[in-house]
Parts: sequence; C-alpha cells; structure tokens
Amino acid sequence: ELRIPKLNGVAVDLTALGSGTVITIITIIGITFLWLNNDRLGVLYLATSSIGAGLWTLTLKQLIARDRPQIVSRLVEVSNQSYPSGHSLSAAAMYLTLTFLVWRIYHGTRARLVMLACCMCIVGSVSISRLYLGVHYPSDVASGVFLGFSWVLFITALFSRKAAR
Repeated sequence: ELRIPKLNGVAVDLTALGSGTVITIITIIGITFLWLNNDRLGVLYLATSSIGAGLWTLTLKQLIARDRPQIVSRLVEVSNQSYPSGHSLSAAAMYLTLTFLVWRIYHGTRARLVMLACCMCIVGSVSISRLYLGVHYPSDVASGVFLGFSWVLFITALFSRKAAR
C-alpha cells in the first residue's frame, strides 16, 4: 500500500472541500453575498450550478449503480454508489463557478490565471483525495470532474446569452 499515515488526515480534510456540507455552506455564503450586492443573475447562476451538480450526481449514481472499489482498504466509510464521484463533480462545478463569478470583477489576465490555478488545485486535491481514501476508481473521479466542468460551461453559456440580452 502506498499510503503515508501522516497524510490520511490531510486527505480527509481535502476531500471535505467537495462534500455536500461544505458545498452547501459555500453556496449559501455566495448567494447571500450576491443577493446583498443586488446581483440576482449571479444568485441564480450560483444556485443553478450547485443544485444542478447535486442533481446530476444523484441521477447518475442511481442510473449507473456502480459498486465502490474493493481493491484497497477504505480510509473512510461511504454508503452510496461509486460512479460518478460526487465530491469531484461538486468541487469542479462549485469552484469553476466561483472562478467565473470572480472573473466578472477581475479582468486582468494574471488575476484570472491565478483564480483558475486555485480552482484547478482545489479540484485536483479533492479528486486525488478520493482515490487516496480508496472510495473511487480513477474513472469515477475523472468523470466527476468532466461532468462538473461541463455542467458549468453549459449553464455559463446559457447565462451569458441571458446577460447579453
């Protein structure tokens, strides 16, 4: 086994950044901030991203019904299906959405690249932690990231058209 005991707690902490609880808290804080700044379109965009990511996860887990890997021992207990990784999907959707929301304020290339790099680091960390913890196959995680990013790109296109009108 390639695990380092000192990293076990770190992996659990990093995986939490894609958990339903943390994503819900970030969504509520983000919606509150956007609402207080009279950004109703931003509120709708963030809510759509977050709720949609959750619905995609639940729907696909029910449809695919893939069992969790048994190859390595799990460091955390999980009870639902494996595909796709809900943590990876939710993290990809949430942190890319936040990146795009921040891009509306910061137009410089450097600032946008820093935000995108932060997004990728968080999503990558959540995804790797799911593998490290032994709760997903690599395809679960890769699909989760792909689906989360795809969802955000889709709704961003829709909201961009609406904002242009």
